[in-house]
Amino acid sequence: MSLSASISQYAGPGIQLASEDVNRRRQLTQALKTLESMALVRASTGPGRFSTGLQLLCENGTSTVSSAIPYTAADDTEPYVEIPVEFFTRGWVHVFTNSEIAALLMWFDRLRYTGVEVGAEEGDTLTITYVTGDVRQGLYGLGRKAYETHQALDAYQFLDVIRPE
Repeated sequence: MSLSASISQYAGPGIQLASEDVNRRRQLTQALKTLESMALVRASTGPGRFSTGLQLLCENGTSTVSSAIPYTAADDTEPYVEIPVEFFTRGWVHVFTNSEIAALLMWFDRLRYTGVEVGAEEGDTLTITYVTGDVRQGLYGLGRKAYETHQALDAYQFLDVIRPE
């Protein structure tokens, strides 16, 4: 609860008797119940009872409330997109727009599966890739607006954009 980034202010004495901790607990409990209704988590001791723990469920839509399928991390034989942990720990997930996040996921996917490593300065390697309009629209379903977010991602130093001469 101490790590949640939600607004939970104490309004003072009067009609509202909830403290910041009570408000934060209520918000967190409601969020977990929402995830539970979407079959993304399951409370360890019974529906809606998260005080003793929870189990993550499969996020691909095959898990349901009545038949929960436990979450398993992808291994190297399955395709997956690797997102740097700093995207969450530094709060970028709350800063970026949906279009920027979609474009960033596209770039991470392209770098992982079609990226080419090239030599950089001081012996380091650099992975580069590109995206054509057909791939962006056909494979990822992203329009031109989402593609244009590469400028913001470059400004935030999440991507290094190399422009052709």
